[in-house]
Amino acid sequence: MTDLLNVAVIGTGYWGKHYVRILNTTNQCALAVDANQAALSKIEQNCPAMEGKTSTTLEDAIQIDNNIQALIVVTPAATHYQVVKAALLSGKHVLVEKPLTLNSNHATELIRLAQEKNLQLMVGHTFLFNSSVWHLDTILRDRVLFGDLRYISARRTNLGPVRNDCSVLWDLAPHDISIILALNHGSKPIQISCTGQSVLSNSIHIDVAFLTITFDNNTIAHIHVSWCDPHKVREITAIGSKMKVTFNDMDDHPITCFHQAANVDPQNQERNIFSDGDVVKPVVAASEPLNNQVVDFLGRCSGHGAGSSGAPKHMSSVNETIGSTVVQLLAAAEKSVENGGTPVDLLSNQGGV
Repeated sequence: MTDLLNVAVIGTGYWGKHYVRILNTTNQCALAVDANQAALSKIEQNCPAMEGKTSTTLEDAIQIDNNIQALIVVTPAATHYQVVKAALLSGKHVLVEKPLTLNSNHATELIRLAQEKNLQLMVGHTFLFNSSVWHLDTILRDRVLFGDLRYISARRTNLGPVRNDCSVLWDLAPHDISIILALNHGSKPIQISCTGQSVLSNSIHIDVAFLTITFDNNTIAHIHVSWCDPHKVREITAIGSKMKVTFNDMDDHPITCFHQAANVDPQNQERNIFSDGDVVKPVVAASEPLNNQVVDFLGRCSGHGAGSSGAPKHMSSVNETIGSTVVQLLAAAEKSVENGGTPVDLLSNQGGV
């Protein structure tokens, strides 16, 4: 349970309207802000409780002397820095959709500002509040069952939508990077390489990209993101020394465990041993990740700390540092793309991490 707060939702588009819905289940949405009056009218139409509680100006939400204590920012990524900074300066807690910013220096500035003002600044990496990801994390932590993590691969593709405010890297890759960072259990990324291209004639940004991240625990991760693939794929696979686990977000039974492995024969180092076992789809308790994230955020704002949503505390706590790390990794990935895929050392000043 969390204390009731007055929260403003900034941006009422695809995701914004869901935040309004969730907050209204406990009567905590004090204001919905959008520059588009038609979007606000739709909010009032679909949610009568919001009648008279909408505005087209951000200033109504960030007034220092109003009764709003927190903002949920669901605006285009390019606006995050200005909106979040204004909210923090007015003394409001902030939950901002990913990515935190499109610039690593801006991300660092916002985190420092929140710390100086003793305010919560949380980034909406929603998959950290997905019960299937929690289950996947539990499996990877079982060294007896899963063994040692060897590598992780991820695909997040679809036929659109093509955005004009940022590239596919900043739009889709934050999801998989956040999951991979969490599943690596504290291991630090030390190098990243990325190739990408705008293959659609109307794309002003990269619309397909391939990233490879190397970690200090000798594991690697590969991510493929695309706006122009005919197959909608939302899949992450973790390869362990004893089994393989796949999280398919498009499947009704999203977790699949393959009890299969390849290892060096201890009696003959030049020979590999391949084991083949059962394929298991464990039952995962369903919950709404976005709702879990909101509950966790409101719990932090009320002083109850991370984990108010029922999320494993170590997964929830990752969010406290992961927002800026994702921005730094993506900035380094862009640098790699500009240099033809040349790896960027993340431990150097050039890498930004």
